[in-house]
Amino acid sequence: ASRLNSAVYRLLVLLFLLTICDCFLRDHPSQYQAVQLTGGTSDFTMRRNFLRRYRSRREQRRPRFLPLIAAGTMTLSALTTLSIVQPAVADTGNATPVPAPTAPAPPRPATLGTFRSPDDSGLTSTQQSALSAAKKQAADSGDTIAVDALTTETSTTQVGPSGRMTYTSSLLPVRVRKNSSWVPVDATLQKNKNGTFSPKAAAEPLTFSGGGHTPLVTMTSGKASLAMSWPAPLPTPHVSGDQITYPDVLPAVDLQLTVKFPL
Repeated sequence: ASRLNSAVYRLLVLLFLLTICDCFLRDHPSQYQAVQLTGGTSDFTMRRNFLRRYRSRREQRRPRFLPLIAAGTMTLSALTTLSIVQPAVADTGNATPVPAPTAPAPPRPATLGTFRSPDDSGLTSTQQSALSAAKKQAADSGDTIAVDALTTETSTTQVGPSGRMTYTSSLLPVRVRKNSSWVPVDATLQKNKNGTFSPKAAAEPLTFSGGGHTPLVTMTSGKASLAMSWPAPLPTPHVSGDQITYPDVLPAVDLQLTVKFPL
């Protein structure tokens, strides 16, 4: 591409110079140079007329150089622009490659879950005792025994008669601790003592307004909470299973909310 550009550049410059030479020769014909006038007054008159005709023709032909010069300038400018925008190929024979910038790694959460080593060395003394008791019970009965001390909201541990342990984990909570025992999550809404409504068993506290100026719904996780309100006082809701409906919050419009687990 570079050689082709250079050849085209030279060809256009040559054509431009040939055009200028042709115009110059037309403005200086050889017949004017070959004329020899002699003879006193007649010689002076003919020379004066000759100069007038020569100057008149030069003035008529001179403007032809202007478009040629402008065209040549535009051609050279176009070639210069073309050579500038053409990408250059760098010689990387002796260059040291520069590594591409890499995006910083996303921050890892402080807690990735409960890690359990293969030899159960990470268990507490209470969990170790419960595991040993479950292994003995499974061996004596020939049944698979659940180790309640190792149960969490997302995982269960079972021991078979041969001592083989099975660990089952869920991505989201499937059970909650309630009254010192594990119960499955339950989205059925029930009324609280303060008039609000909440699911029977949820991993995180969730309350719905019982009407009036209280927040429409409030979600709590640890010390953080998020509340959503309605711009007007809420009517007394109707509850059915996991749905709560606030009638006529707008003319002929009911507001219905549904609890979807897991939470």
